[in-house]
Amino acid sequence: MRIGIVGAGLAGLTAGRLLAQNGHEVIVLEKSRGYGGRLATRYFGDNKQIKLDHGSPLVAPDQADFAAFIDELTAKNILKPWTDSFSFYNEEGMFDEHPSREKKMVYMAPNGMNKIGEYMSRWVDVRLNTKVSGITMVAPGARKKRPWILNMANISVLETDALIIALPAVQAAGLLQTAQDETPVRSLHMKVSAVQYDPGFTLMAGFGAHETPDWKGIACQHPVLGFISNESSKRDNKELTLVVHANKSFSTGHRNTDKDLVRREMITALGQVLGDWAAMPEWSDIHFWRYAFPSRNIDAPFLESTQQQAPLAIIGDYFQGNSMQAAYVSGKKLAEHWLTQFANR
Repeated sequence: MRIGIVGAGLAGLTAGRLLAQNGHEVIVLEKSRGYGGRLATRYFGDNKQIKLDHGSPLVAPDQADFAAFIDELTAKNILKPWTDSFSFYNEEGMFDEHPSREKKMVYMAPNGMNKIGEYMSRWVDVRLNTKVSGITMVAPGARKKRPWILNMANISVLETDALIIALPAVQAAGLLQTAQDETPVRSLHMKVSAVQYDPGFTLMAGFGAHETPDWKGIACQHPVLGFISNESSKRDNKELTLVVHANKSFSTGHRNTDKDLVRREMITALGQVLGDWAAMPEWSDIHFWRYAFPSRNIDAPFLESTQQQAPLAIIGDYFQGNSMQAAYVSGKKLAEHWLTQFANR
């Protein structure tokens, strides 16, 4: 089958890789210029030598399939063990370890989290900067060769035998709405529309030749901050660099606030946690993740249309979780299901 996948995040790339490895033609369409979704890395400096993971700072295996995937990436030197514990900050001060969190190894990407997406893309045809603006299911009696037509924003089209939507639920619902005349699609649209998200702000900052702290990350109980990642503990960035994640409450309350005001407020908060020096970075930038963490998910590994002649499925990190692990498992379970269901196609 020719399978079209909309979205080159971890879920889409995972499903695409497994399906391609088993003989299917897989085309992944991604509206942005990079793949991996929140497995994202920004580059700074005159030669772009500074790498900051401004999406997911780490990955942690809690499930067998995902643990095996982390082992694969570790063997390829894409991931490395980072730490089994983080420091902790609350109103009483700073602590070397979180008092209520069990020690457990988490992994980081020394060359940037975006290398995971780059690695996974090798098995499929990824078309970046390609936005799918609508989908059309061709009626059985009027079918040409393939049952799905994907309509691009640039007016081009792609015909596929099957379709996987691997987008944040809000975007998936919008795409499904373009084909809502079809009863199976309407059912999927109703379920996906119920998913909700919490946004997230991420501050990236550089502090020049300031001494690198010995902590890897700090979990914060603070009115503004949620987690501070010491990016200089992952790789040699030639200067001290931190990535600071705002907490859910602050991010939600400031989703419509001017980004520069948010940036300055987060820098002030960083100084409260780390000391006055942290409130005076040499440079900084801010990123807003509109769909950072699913707060209401779907209790199934994926959703699937009942129309067998025009296979359609939806996958993502909002199926049975809200993490990179959930995204990986969702993509893998759908691919395994389709390899069995469409073994003769």
